[in-house]
Amino acid sequence: MATMNVFWPTRIEATPSRAGQLGRLVHWAATAIVLYIGAGGLLGASATAAPDRLFGLWILAPMAMIYLIGRGVRFILSGE
Repeated sequence: MATMNVFWPTRIEATPSRAGQLGRLVHWAATAIVLYIGAGGLLGASATAAPDRLFGLWILAPMAMIYLIGRGVRFILSGE
């Protein structure tokens, strides 16, 4: 059984199955959502007169969870 690289796959199949394609789609969608949340969080924190430092910490936890769930789904479905 392959071990999962937490941040990015190390072994990518050239022709994935339908399940593998779905896993890739979920992973890329989760990555896009994380980037969108992060950009919104940065803009929201910088738009206030006194940026709240805790706001950044409250944004990081959901970002990490969404990304890792997407990565886990990719690993489960495609083995990458």
